[in-house]
Amino acid sequence: MSDLLSTKQAAERIGKSPEAIRWHVKEGNLTPTVKMPGESGAYLFHPADVDALRQRLQARQKYRPRHARPEALADGKGAA
Repeated sequence: MSDLLSTKQAAERIGKSPEAIRWHVKEGNLTPTVKMPGESGAYLFHPADVDALRQRLQARQKYRPRHARPEALADGKGAA
């Protein structure tokens, strides 16, 4: 199990917060390899699963349209 990643390590690996990792687990986007015993048991993740999530997130970001920043619209200068 030493090659498995904790929630914190998984978050660092993809540049997100531990809360984001837990959200992805809840939404079914990332499946923990191990859930430790107990109601609030820690998750452990296989590195390949975390890397696959990172790739999906990067692909989604690549095709997400950019929107004007709200502050740019408020001052009448348009999209920055």
